Amino acid sequence: MTIEWLATYQPLVVPIMLALTILLETLRPLAQADIHRWRHARRNIGITALAFAAFGALGGVKAGASAWVTVRHFGLLNMAALQWPVRILASFLAIDFVNYVGHRVQHGLPWLWRFHRIHHSDPALDATSSLRFHPFEALVTVAYQSIAVLIFGIALDAVVLFDTVLLALLYVQHANVDWPEPLDRIARLVFVTPDVHHVHHSRDQRFTDSNFADLFTLWDRVLGTYREAPDRRGIAYGLPEFNEERHQTVRGMAMMPFETVNSTSRMVATGDSHASRVR
Repeated sequence: MTIEWLATYQPLVVPIMLALTILLETLRPLAQADIHRWRHARRNIGITALAFAAFGALGGVKAGASAWVTVRHFGLLNMAALQWPVRILASFLAIDFVNYVGHRVQHGLPWLWRFHRIHHSDPALDATSSLRFHPFEALVTVAYQSIAVLIFGIALDAVVLFDTVLLALLYVQHANVDWPEPLDRIARLVFVTPDVHHVHHSRDQRFTDSNFADLFTLWDRVLGTYREAPDRRGIAYGLPEFNEERHQTVRGMAMMPFETVNSTSRMVATGDSHASRVR
């Protein structure tokens, strides 16, 4: 299998993994889905289609940056002659760290949170929630990832491999599947597992502003943002300020960044005090 082959067939990961996780959700659900499960899925897939169109239009920017790095041997990782496995692992760690920082910034800057909150406003987490993003977020994500590719010198093969692994993992992390808890407990020593990521989608902001990493739990553990929920079955998802039915339509999600809500409706923990996040 070559990188060219993987890049060509990478888009197939999206429908295949979605179908597999929906099947597992049907056979082994963590929480019983309500009667509106398929309406919920259609809406999420609708906003996902818009986000994917934006990612597709901008995807050449990151690919172009990584291709340039590959030819020019530019960036920090190219300052030493690393063997392929070491270079790939280092690249994965670098990309994951950049995504961790970018994710924290999206939670911390009010104007970026306005767009990112679409992903967090889903009150019923499942596989279709994994790619529920506003199209503008694609622009932000591609921008900082492309800059990171140039700085770290992340080659095209590492970018394609990381994106393929992450696409598959996103469905698993969001899926409404009752995964074996002992397996999750062992895996989360290294990786962001479903239990770890479901905590991030809690409507309790002390948990929402935690577990920011995509692949490795290392960054959250080292930087003090790692949290575990006392009861994985008792997590309430979504954002209370966006509970209304109109917020869950494709149009409602697309317009959510431009809607102002009560700034005291959610609180973010800061040490022993609490400060409201501007909405």
